[in-house]
Amino acid sequence: RQVGAEVLLARFAALQNHYLVVLAAFTLFGVALAGLSTRRWARERTRPAWSLDGLEQRLFEHSPGAVVVTDAFDRILAVNNAYTRMTGYQSEEVVGHDIAFNHAGRQDETFYVAMRESLARRGRWVGEFWLRNKGGEAFADKVTRMRLSGPRNELLGYLTLSMDLLS
Repeated sequence: RQVGAEVLLARFAALQNHYLVVLAAFTLFGVALAGLSTRRWARERTRPAWSLDGLEQRLFEHSPGAVVVTDAFDRILAVNNAYTRMTGYQSEEVVGHDIAFNHAGRQDETFYVAMRESLARRGRWVGEFWLRNKGGEAFADKVTRMRLSGPRNELLGYLTLSMDLLS
């Protein structure tokens, strides 16, 4: 049986319209999924990078030693009250800054290389460090730094605990 050219063109047009409807449906579905993913990503980005509840928060705030939490790039996420007493900097003045913003400059590159190697190899570093308080005065600090790792051993950040040696 032979089909005329007009019938073939009509069937092709119908098939093409069907294809366009399916393509449009998949496009809208993809856009909706992308929108959901984008909104979820945005919500996750606006959450605090870390948070504590109840007892943990009280222990953090009332620890006698300074506590600093940084991300994997060493940007400060949180400091406790002892850090504020020790350095004179309020939390809102330091959160988001690199942890090195108040280093006193008494350590050379060899010192930092050894610290990074210890953190990578052992997951911690202990030593003396020199910082500057808000008034610009240098002071010695006994520091323990620990690597914070995720479930797949990925680097999440660092926890730094310290006691002012001159207090």
